[in-house]
Amino acid sequence: MSITEYLNPTTKRDLERFRKEHFEYHHLVSHYIELFGRENVLCIPFEVLVTKSNLFVNTILDFVKLSTLNRKNVLENIDYKPINESLNHKQIILKRYFNPFINHHQKDIAGTYNFGVAKFLYSVLNRLLQNVVTQQQSKKFKKRQETLILKRLGKGYFNESNKKLQEFLSFDLQGLGWYRK
Repeated sequence: MSITEYLNPTTKRDLERFRKEHFEYHHLVSHYIELFGRENVLCIPFEVLVTKSNLFVNTILDFVKLSTLNRKNVLENIDYKPINESLNHKQIILKRYFNPFINHHQKDIAGTYNFGVAKFLYSVLNRLLQNVVTQQQSKKFKKRQETLILKRLGKGYFNESNKKLQEFLSFDLQGLGWYRK
C-alpha cells in the first residue's frame, strides 16, 4: 500500500492494518508495568539509540545492574556500525511491487522470495536504487509523507499519549519532539 492507502482505510481488512491508537504507546508501557512491575520495565526512545548509542547501551547496563568488570567487557565489544539500514523511498516503492512474491509462511518477518528470478531482479534493482537516490530526494519524500500523516491525524494527535508516556521514561520526550506543551 502507499502511505495514503494505509492511512485512509476503505475496507474492513484495511481498517485492521492501520489503527492510530496502536501508536499511543503509553497503553503498551502501562500494560507491561502492570504485568511485570515498574522496576522490571525499561523504555527508551528509539532516537536515543540513533543519536546517542553509548547512552542507550549504558542505560540498559545500569538497568540490569551489570558489574563494572562485565560492563567494561560489554562496552569494548560493541560494534556501533549500523546493520539493516533503512531503505530509501524508491526502495520502499520497489519492495511494495515485489511483496506478492514473498513466501509469507517463513518464520522471519521479512520472508523470502519464492522464485529465484524475483529474488535476483529485486536484488539488482534494490542495489541500483540504493546508490542512485540522493539524501535530498529522500528528505523531500519524507517531508511529503509527514504532511500526509499530519493531514490524516492532525497536528498534536499523540500529545496526550506522549505526555502520559513521559511519566514512565527518564528521557525528555518533549525535547525529542514527541509532543508540545
